[in-house]
Order: sequence, then structure tokens, then C-alpha cells
Amino acid sequence: MKVNQILQKSKIELAGIFLEVYNALDDKKKSEVRNNIFKAPKSIFENIPCQPIFLKVSYDGRNLSGVTESDSSFTVGRILRDALHSAQLVPDSFNFKNYTVCGRTDAGVSATGQVFSLWIRSSGETGATFDNLEGFKKHICGIDYLSAINTKLPKEVRVRNWAIVNEKMSARFDAIGRQYRYIVPGGCELDTLKMIQGGQKLIGEKDFRNFAFERQDIKHFIRRIDYVSVEKHGNDIHIVIKGKAFVYHQVRCTVAILLLIGAGYEDINVIDYLLDVARCPKRPKYNIAPAEFLIFEDAFFENLNWQSNDKISKSIKLFEYDLEVSYFKQFFYNQISSPSCCTVLSFVRGLSKKYTKIEQLQ
Repeated sequence: MKVNQILQKSKIELAGIFLEVYNALDDKKKSEVRNNIFKAPKSIFENIPCQPIFLKVSYDGRNLSGVTESDSSFTVGRILRDALHSAQLVPDSFNFKNYTVCGRTDAGVSATGQVFSLWIRSSGETGATFDNLEGFKKHICGIDYLSAINTKLPKEVRVRNWAIVNEKMSARFDAIGRQYRYIVPGGCELDTLKMIQGGQKLIGEKDFRNFAFERQDIKHFIRRIDYVSVEKHGNDIHIVIKGKAFVYHQVRCTVAILLLIGAGYEDINVIDYLLDVARCPKRPKYNIAPAEFLIFEDAFFENLNWQSNDKISKSIKLFEYDLEVSYFKQFFYNQISSPSCCTVLSFVRGLSKKYTKIEQLQ
């Protein structure tokens, strides 16, 4: 059949001709035809050079479903993955190489210094490709990663810095410290001296099972707290907690106890009781502090040189100011309208007229 005759045929007629020819083939030829038609498309990232990188990210977590991957499309991890894929910096948004995150923040929690580690496209040969990471030899710093990624992100998420790292470094497992900040709007009337004294009892390596929620993947609760501060900022109180690592909900549990001490509902000795696992083998069912006022402030690593640019740095400073001040006050004063829930303390204390001491809880 001539070409001009083929062009005059309809799609249905052409399909019929194809099936007629196909059915006349032997099994081996049929298999070859099927493989040629249905073979997977060649990846545009095949043999593309890549390199390991850390990304430091700020985000407003109020309307997000946490940082780690889930079925929800509104996690920070999913949003970042999609942006990197859209910027053509990774092969596809669901197949990262050596992807980890430093702090696994919950829904509602924000960040000014969350850190992700992954392999990302480079501008020149590094010895490694997305198909073969084994040959990595050197970094190539020719791509403006911050501009490329931030143009693809929603306003609630911003990449503020990046750093070159060796191929074995992990944002989760190589962090030497993590720092959280909890903002208590209108908390200036609390007894900050007692809160500071209580916070000092937490410093050191201790069993924090009564300051955390149980999870099947948590085998032990020994953690080290390096620093606890309680500071007044105008009418607000900021509680800053730094440690190497934390168990599930440890920071929000700790904040709840310090608030109860500052308000006079508990004595500072309640911390001794909770740390004594012989006397208190299981966490009493006290309320924990709400997520919306917690910020993952920073993560610390040895010998990292964080890169940025002036334009990005300026926009990030404005973003973080709004995150730490304006956003929290707007959420607190405008969104919470019930008089009985007008403070974080009310949330922690509970709505019952009579307060039940922690030592009396089950």
C-alpha cells in the first residue's frame, strides 16, 4: 500500500490494517512488536549529573498537614518534591535519591530552619548520575537553586539556603542539634522565674517517656536536652528548647508542663515526678500545647557552609517576621473566639472548672 493511500485512511481503518498484519506474524515477531510499542519511555534524566545537597526551608504550617509524606497533597515534603520536579531538578516527584528530613513536624507546626537532604541536578559532571550515584567525585555550583525552586513554590513555603554536603550525609541522622521555639501570645503574666527553674531540671540526658506520646517505632525514650529558655517578648513569652533529638510530641508536652508551672497549677517538682519512671512509668493523660504556636527554628550540623543570595535573604526575613509575629497574633486573637479558649494555657489546663493535678491523673 502506498503512502498516499495510507494517509487517506481513517484511524479505524488503519487500526484494522495493523491488526490484520499483526495477526499474520509468528509469536516471536508479535512479542517484538509489543515490546516496541509498550516499552517504557526513556527518562529525560538518564545520565544527567547530580550531587548531594541540603536545603533549609521555612514554612507556615497553619494549613499544611505536616512535613512528612502522606496521602495528603498538602504536606511540606510533597509540595517541595513537586516544586523540584517542576523546576526539572529531580527526575520525578515521587522517586528522590537518599531523601531525608531533619525534623518531622506535625500538622499545624511551622518552621524557619527545617532541613531536607537529597540528590539534585548539577550544571556539570560530578561523577554521579541519577541512575548511578556510586561514582560521585566533586560538586559543581553553577545553578541558582534558590531562585529555581522558590519560583515553583506556594507562598507558604520558601527555601532559604542550600549547602553542598558529602554523599553520605543525612539531614535526619547527622544533625547535632535541633531547636524549637514556642510562642505564647499574651503570656507575660505567667511566673517566668518558676518556668525557668523547671526548664533547668530538664537539661541533660534523661528518660523523657512521660514527656512524649508512645509510638510503635520508638524503642527508647532517652534523649539529651542542651538548653531551655523562657523569655518575655513584649506581652508574649517565647520558650526555646534545644536538644540533639526529640521523641514524639516531646516539645509540646514540655511546653504544657512549663505553662502549668508558670500559671501556678503545678509545682516545679512535678518535673521530678515525671522524670522518675519508677514512680510514674507511663505518661499521665495531661493536655499538650497546641501545634499552631510551635516553630522548628533551626537544625545544626558540623562544617556546613550555607549558601544564599541577597534577594532571597531579604524576602525570607520578611516571611519569617510575619511567621513569628504577625501570623501567630492574627491566628490567636482572630481565629479563637470562645472566651474559655482565649489562651494557650486554657487549652493546656482544660475546660473543667476544677483542675486535676498531674500526679492524680491516670
